[in-house]
Amino acid sequence: MCATAGILMLTRFNWVRAGHSEALLLVTVLACFLGGVDPFGGFGRVAPVVVALFILQVLPRASIFWARASTSRPPSGACS
Repeated sequence: MCATAGILMLTRFNWVRAGHSEALLLVTVLACFLGGVDPFGGFGRVAPVVVALFILQVLPRASIFWARASTSRPPSGACS
């Protein structure tokens, strides 16, 4: 599985280094925790972890979109 992840990262970023995914470690642990995986035994279900990963990936991008949409103003010559 790690080899597959490395190949996918290589196709996306065009380069890979050994410590490239250290920043993703906290997100991975948070997704497992939010998905209901027991931190002491490691038992859990895959579907809740996938939902947690989806939420963690979509939420920051959606907040950026909402911030841009709320600050955009109509052109100065527009009718109100």
